[in-house]
Amino acid sequence: MFPCKPERFARSVMLAGAKVEMRMSSCVVNGVTFAVAYASVVDPVRVTAAITELRNAAAGNIGGTAKDVAQAAVAGMTPNPLSGRVVLTGRSPDGNALQEQAVFFVKGLRVYQASIVGPTVDPEAADIFVAGLRLVS
Repeated sequence: MFPCKPERFARSVMLAGAKVEMRMSSCVVNGVTFAVAYASVVDPVRVTAAITELRNAAAGNIGGTAKDVAQAAVAGMTPNPLSGRVVLTGRSPDGNALQEQAVFFVKGLRVYQASIVGPTVDPEAADIFVAGLRLVS
């Protein structure tokens, strides 16, 4: 799935009105970051809010807007109307142009975001990364 050996991180974040632990694996190849992050919510009612907040944060992080391009199709995911693949364009904090492709999906009470972010995102590399996403019971 990753084109390089990812590093792993964890931190506490507010998500859907609750403090949760978010875990992330990421690596960088030629200035493009590949990442998968997830967090578990404690209440099924909060899943939709959590995925909405992840989508909004992705757009806000690069000062862009998301354009839906496809339904999420990750083996083992739980159906959710907000699961999907988006393309974003925006800027880094230093003003340079950024592109992002992200997939948001759910498995039970866990919400996921898989992202590719960089000055340019190769569509073929993004397709390979997304196609490699798998959930294991």
